[in-house]
Amino acid sequence: MAVEKIIVIGHIGNVDKGVNSAQNPYFRMHVCLNRKTGTATKKVWYYVYLMGYHVRDMDKLERLYTTGRQVYVEAKPMMRAVRCRDDSGNWEVEHNVLATEMPELLDFPSHHKK
Repeated sequence: MAVEKIIVIGHIGNVDKGVNSAQNPYFRMHVCLNRKTGTATKKVWYYVYLMGYHVRDMDKLERLYTTGRQVYVEAKPMMRAVRCRDDSGNWEVEHNVLATEMPELLDFPSHHKK
């Protein structure tokens, strides 16, 4: 058996919710992290999807996972190549991941009830 897993730790940007083409609800967080290569730093955005039993309480998700919060996510990668939005004709990787566990808020006070 082979398993591929990715860990994303970053800050939440935008969040949204919707339904996919199979009419299954999802909650999506745009999570930013800084990728360092030598002395250069590049911002990389991951689109973190929560589906299935993770989205039973969509209102709670919207209250907890808000812009600016730091989050730890274990996920399955679903990356794909897409055309750049800048009309250059180049390709870039779209970093989509499907959360395999509920994302953990790293800045959440431990005394606060979830």
